[in-house]
Amino acid sequence: MRMAKIYVHVGIYDLFDKFEFWQLKNDIETSILAVNLLAC
Repeated sequence: MRMAKIYVHVGIYDLFDKFEFWQLKNDIETSILAVNLLAC
């Protein structure tokens, strides 16, 4: 679980960097959930 969270954190900055941080600054939690869903 911890490794997954770390991967998600790194993945978010890597993915959303291309999306101009989509809404990462305002919705970090939502972004994490979205990445988790994609990871599943």
